[in-house]
Amino acid sequence: YVGSPHVRVEGLESSATGSDLLAMVLRHATSPAYTWFHKWRPGDVIVWDNTQTLHHAMPYDARTPDVVRMLYRTQVRFA
Repeated sequence: YVGSPHVRVEGLESSATGSDLLAMVLRHATSPAYTWFHKWRPGDVIVWDNTQTLHHAMPYDARTPDVVRMLYRTQVRFA
């Protein structure tokens, strides 16, 4: 995973060069052209592939009475 601090690039002249390359890839992957921000409306459903997507939750105030966060996890296996 590109965003992991434990990822290393093998075969480059230094670990700093690998870190710089990974930082550049992460900046590119999270640039506005490749970023989706969703404004939730009642009935919305979002589906993504965890193995192919960088994602994170945005802050929200769970103390607000009209905020209900329901998460369901599904998994598909291909033989």
